[in-house]
Amino acid sequence: QRPPELVPATVTRVIDGRTLEAEIHGGTAVIRYIGIGAPGLGSEYSGLVLDLNRQWVGGREVMLEKDAEDKDPEGRLLRYVYVDGAMVNASLIAAGFAWAEDSRPNNRYSEGFAQLEATARAERRGLWAEGAKFKSAAAPRPRSSGPPLESG
Repeated sequence: QRPPELVPATVTRVIDGRTLEAEIHGGTAVIRYIGIGAPGLGSEYSGLVLDLNRQWVGGREVMLEKDAEDKDPEGRLLRYVYVDGAMVNASLIAAGFAWAEDSRPNNRYSEGFAQLEATARAERRGLWAEGAKFKSAAAPRPRSSGPPLESG
């Protein structure tokens, strides 16, 4: 199987825990991370997840990977986002600051994301930590092929 194409972009603004704005192909686009849910702006823990996302990608060059669909109904580009070779979507879930979300037909890494969420919950990381009041409304997990969560 051919490795996915990665397209470079520069992050100009981090909007929330799962959305950013970036310069790509000479223009600016809003990018929504595929396959994850995160606390929305104004909700409990949203500031924490926003700060983490800013630390990881703010002002940085990232690589973007497309899946089955190009855009969501709001016109945001749907992408897996990599920084320094690590996938941010997966890293947020593994750290416990996002959850796996059903994004069919964009489900290239959904099985791996579900496994990362289960581990984060079991190990009580981030939002799942002892005493955290956060509860997600995560959707059922679709099945897909294996989880190569780092770029080559």
